[in-house]
Amino acid sequence: GLPPLEPRALSGEQVRSLKNLCDRLPSFHRLHGRRHQGEDVPRQRIQGRPWRDRAMVFVLLSTGLRREELVNLDLAQVEPSSPEALRQVRRARLRAVRGKGRTERAVFLSQDARLALADYLERERAADATDTSVALFLSAARQAARRADGRLSVRAVNLTLQQIGRWHDAEVADPARRLSPLRPHDLRHTFAFQLAAKTGADAYELQRRLGHRSQRYIQRYTNPPEAVAAGYVEGF
Repeated sequence: GLPPLEPRALSGEQVRSLKNLCDRLPSFHRLHGRRHQGEDVPRQRIQGRPWRDRAMVFVLLSTGLRREELVNLDLAQVEPSSPEALRQVRRARLRAVRGKGRTERAVFLSQDARLALADYLERERAADATDTSVALFLSAARQAARRADGRLSVRAVNLTLQQIGRWHDAEVADPARRLSPLRPHDLRHTFAFQLAAKTGADAYELQRRLGHRSQRYIQRYTNPPEAVAAGYVEGF
């Protein structure tokens, strides 16, 4: 059988270039070609949701959520939940995140994630929401396979990140900085590795923020990327 899939953490350069691409996602969803030449404001693809996709990437990098935890988030779990407040506060969180084994935890949002969420709530979510929509991340209103409640699916998150990874790699000449295949778990591991570095590998804090009931998997999530590990011995 194949060996178990090892988590992969992105390097600092990869995170920076990924965020840079996410800031330009609207341009990747615009309609191009002769038919749309001369338009003052290029139109966006009907099902394109660049502000939502950008917010998902930034939230995953900021919190280390699993993909299931991400799609199960409700707007009411965001504190504060208005775009204006998210732009002004210095601290925001996602409360009562439901994880494996009936666990619940709170996770905090970085400044990048707060601003990205504010942009999504202000620019896109309202157009896809109905009077009964409670999910934070919604599918496009005109999507044929949209769920009755509009909640985004795990498969949609996987496909979105794969496409972002391909767009990223098309702009990167250095093979060492490429991301594909980009997976939600890569962003979770990146968060875990960065949190371990910030906290001095505090096992309790890692267990609490990653949503594990035991410390059995903590070491697996905090293994450094190959490039970082190679740098440890550079000065020997």
